[in-house]
Amino acid sequence: MAERRMLSKRVTDTDEFLDMPLSAQALYMHINMHADDDGFVSNVKTIIRMVGAREDDLKILIAKQFIFSFDSGVVVVRNWFIHNYIRKDRYHETLYSDEKQQLSIDETGNYSRGRPVVDQRLTEVRLGKDRLGKDRLDVVDAEETENDNDDKSKAYSALVNILEQNGFGTIGGIVSTDINKELDDFAEANNGDYREAYSVILQAIKISVGNGVCKFKYLWNVTRDWYQRKLFTLKDIEASEKKRDDEKSKSKQRGYSNKPQRVEPQMITEPVAESNVDASDVAKELAELKEMGLKTKLEE
Repeated sequence: MAERRMLSKRVTDTDEFLDMPLSAQALYMHINMHADDDGFVSNVKTIIRMVGAREDDLKILIAKQFIFSFDSGVVVVRNWFIHNYIRKDRYHETLYSDEKQQLSIDETGNYSRGRPVVDQRLTEVRLGKDRLGKDRLDVVDAEETENDNDDKSKAYSALVNILEQNGFGTIGGIVSTDINKELDDFAEANNGDYREAYSVILQAIKISVGNGVCKFKYLWNVTRDWYQRKLFTLKDIEASEKKRDDEKSKSKQRGYSNKPQRVEPQMITEPVAESNVDASDVAKELAELKEMGLKTKLEE
């Protein structure tokens, strides 16, 4: 399955599309991003939860026939072939053949309900030979340069699952927006690598859970601190943590070295020098003390 998706202004710039609520417009675009190579999506409820949309937004898209729905829960983007050109060497036919058999392709290139779709996919070149120059190159170039959101979708879904299982509560609305923003910021800092962005946020979750603080305010404080310090990869973060631990260890060692050292008493091994005091002087001093009525140690 091709990993890049496009949107055509022939659909998204129409009054009918722009008159819808912004949440319904966003849901349509995300359905388009998650569709298979024939425009089918089987997890539309997950997408609704992921983008913070509502069931009413899906009903609006169905009522305005921007998408068709089936009893199986699968939906298809009606304007799929207007939006997307997929090269034959990258095309993988949809798994939802039963649903596809309920559709046909009309003269405008859109799905319609009716006779089965014949294998004349509009993802092949539908331009005349006189237009196979710049027009086709523009389409192929747009496909090659379109941002790859498949990794982002996988990263988002994995993070939501981990967060919900580790006491952060049900994910939706503002929190969903915050998760996507963190993914986008770290992916942009890593040249669009959403896998690296996922690893960074996962590390922050581990720290939050390890510290017993399963709160989004704490979690985003951790990731924002890393971002402001330009720690954009897991390798950067681990190197910073190691440096901090090494500095703590050195500081601790310096603390021990600054403590006053105990001086152990040492034995005197050298002979004591002979006294220069005259013995007669000592006797005279003792006599004087005796006259004063003071006892001395020598008399005791």
